[in-house]
Amino acid sequence: AAIILGTDVIPGDANDDEIVDVSDITAIASHILGKDPLFFNPKNADANRDGAIDISDITTTAGIILGR
Repeated sequence: AAIILGTDVIPGDANDDEIVDVSDITAIASHILGKDPLFFNPKNADANRDGAIDISDITTTAGIILGR
């Protein structure tokens, strides 16, 4: 089961380490593929805040990383 740690919402910080980077994209992709990432924060993983965790959250997280 995933360990859900923080209570602060940081869009894109799917692995809840307070840094938005490529490891968050990996965590979101793993979740989408039905895997159970060890550290996963669904509120942060829903980076675009549309109520679903899907490929658009990977795109949004990539934009955050690139400063867009």
